[in-house]
Amino acid sequence: MTLADIKPALGIFDNYHDTMLQPIFDSVYGFIKGAGVAESQITAGLVARGVNDMWDNDPGGKADFSPIFMMMLQQAQAGSRL
Repeated sequence: MTLADIKPALGIFDNYHDTMLQPIFDSVYGFIKGAGVAESQITAGLVARGVNDMWDNDPGGKADFSPIFMMMLQQAQAGSRL
């Protein structure tokens, strides 16, 4: 999966934000893989939700994943164990 795969889910159809989004994508994807999610369980929707959460963090620098991202991550983890 690449940044290009999730950009439509974020409503992005050009390359203007790629330089800013690529490190966020890499971090979120790494977080998901580090949580033990199998490649087959990683969806564009899951990664896009995580990227959106990190991209829209508050100006004070506090970045949190949303409850829906964490729920989706838990479901992907469970699917990875089947």
